Amino acid sequence: MLRHVIECIEDRNIFLRRRKSNDIKALAVLLCYAGPSYRRARDILLGYGKVSHEAIRKWYVKCRSVTEVERRKRRTVAIDETKLKVDGKHIYLWAAIDVDTREILAVHVSSARCHLDTYISLRKVLKKCRNKPFVIVDRGPWYPWAIIQT
Repeated sequence: MLRHVIECIEDRNIFLRRRKSNDIKALAVLLCYAGPSYRRARDILLGYGKVSHEAIRKWYVKCRSVTEVERRKRRTVAIDETKLKVDGKHIYLWAAIDVDTREILAVHVSSARCHLDTYISLRKVLKKCRNKPFVIVDRGPWYPWAIIQT
């Protein structure tokens, strides 16, 4: 998921300056897209170097075209989570994409990987769909309950 955002940023040549890597910028954009404030995203990214909340805000605004998606019918959606270690703490970055168009549908950040976080992530995805698409997940035991509940 993170790799997909980085590729979009590089393909569209969104950032002209390279003071920070596109990896950090993409992670910051995904964090803000998931819901935390710019200051909270800055605190999460402290392990990757000093970044101001204003820089994160500007990156997020520039990348808005990468993260905005319209609500429509979707055939298949893939959801996965990634465990990141940031400043000695583990966080989970949940992401969902439309398999056909490779659009980013939803991102969710949590401090745990459980049924409730899966459910929250899946609800965010379904807000971008007019129908109930086929959902592709890995073998995580936290997925079946959330899929049945939605």
